[in-house]
Amino acid sequence: TAFPLGEDTTCRGRLILLKASSDSSKKKSIITVHKEDSKGPVTAISFVKTYVAAAVGGSVKIYAYDAKQTRLVTISFLSAANYIPKLVGFKDFVVFGDLFSSITLSKIHIGDKSTYTLAKHAKDFEVNSVEVLYRGKDLGFVVGDPHGNTLLLSFQGQRDRDGNVVGGKLVEDAGSRVSSAVTSTLRMRVPKANKAELSDEALVVYGTAGGEIGFFQPVSERAARTIASLTKAMGLIAAQPAGLDPTSFRAIPTLDPARGIYTNEVMLDGDAAQRFMLLSHPERALVASAAKV
Repeated sequence: TAFPLGEDTTCRGRLILLKASSDSSKKKSIITVHKEDSKGPVTAISFVKTYVAAAVGGSVKIYAYDAKQTRLVTISFLSAANYIPKLVGFKDFVVFGDLFSSITLSKIHIGDKSTYTLAKHAKDFEVNSVEVLYRGKDLGFVVGDPHGNTLLLSFQGQRDRDGNVVGGKLVEDAGSRVSSAVTSTLRMRVPKANKAELSDEALVVYGTAGGEIGFFQPVSERAARTIASLTKAMGLIAAQPAGLDPTSFRAIPTLDPARGIYTNEVMLDGDAAQRFMLLSHPERALVASAAKV
């Protein structure tokens, strides 16, 4: 929570831990297990394995739950940002976005209960949302700002002799644009072809302030080349609403050029690939021939 106390007093907040329980009569209730006052607003919270990661103003605190004393104990502290609107936990990693300077990837070392920074994205980007995206051993992050701009960042890690990740860098792979600011995200595991098991791939479902719902999904390099060829051929051959194909629309920055993003690559657009399946047989044959697929 957060409690603004006026211009002359620093904002205060609280971290509250709740527990759902039921008694012998099967009556369910919610019990407050722990309360802790903080010297700053608690703006984001997430689970990281058995720990709780909370963003308090411009810092990240890692808590462990003490079952005997029924309270949260601070085990680690990381001061690395101005203001953190979004924080996400994944395995033993914590990624958080800053209101002025993009995202930071950190890792919790379980052995000595410490937290250290692995990589930072060296770009001024006003983070409004961030979520983890992965495919096999490839790890990436989808980052959005309040103006509908979206970046895809990949993590290129460095390992020591024991194979542990000790550092790395965040590389800007592609960019795109959605209709408005992303307000919520959800990471989902992708099922295998037989739908009985989950694959080692996750997609990110997003919702925007303008009512748009979509998803970002990682694909193989071969599939990416095929979709890119089809998209290019669709833009040249098939008719497009208002003469603007989806890829061109996604590549346009916001109306304010100062708030737009400019990347070397544009994310592939699934709308164009889906529209290909709706064409007539002669049109599909013409587009496939032009795309050489």
